[in-house]
Amino acid sequence: MDNNQSGTEIKKGGSNTLGIVALIISIIGVVGCWIPGLNIISMFLAFIAGIIAIISLISAALLKTNRRNRITI
Repeated sequence: MDNNQSGTEIKKGGSNTLGIVALIISIIGVVGCWIPGLNIISMFLAFIAGIIAIISLISAALLKTNRRNRITI
């Protein structure tokens, strides 16, 4: 086994999936806001995308803090 004693696999690099989801939902909302009738639904999509983006930012900040405070032996 590697130096990882807990047996869990640590993912290195990668992208933030929640950020990508928030971006896609917001793009759909921007496209839909110009269509009459669909603009009300687009408002809800923008609200949901904003919440997901905030969650993504918080999780990225916590992950960065955890990486910085990790002690390697």
